[in-house]
Amino acid sequence: MVCLVVVLVLAIASASVHSTLADRVDPPLLALNFALLCASFGVGLVKNRRARDELRAGYTTLPFESINVDEVDAGTGGVLRDAGDAFLTAEARRLRRTNGIRAAENLTETS
Repeated sequence: MVCLVVVLVLAIASASVHSTLADRVDPPLLALNFALLCASFGVGLVKNRRARDELRAGYTTLPFESINVDEVDAGTGGVLRDAGDAFLTAEARRLRRTNGIRAAENLTETS
């Protein structure tokens, strides 16, 4: 939700700047800027929908989304942090990902 608000504020600010500079700005540049704003808004919508769907399913792949659900690695699906545990530091997350990948590789080698 915060991402959408930020994108909306940036779009309004950009529009007001462009309306005052319209006589001095190249139209293709305005079109490119508008396209980038629309793309960022779309990415924000997708991200928020994904986060909401993950929370409903009882997990998250986003590092600081919710302490009340498990944090899982998006690539492997392995649990990085159990629900209720403190958020991980970047170093702790990296180590848990690395250890999880190594453990998975060891399982496939011994099978």
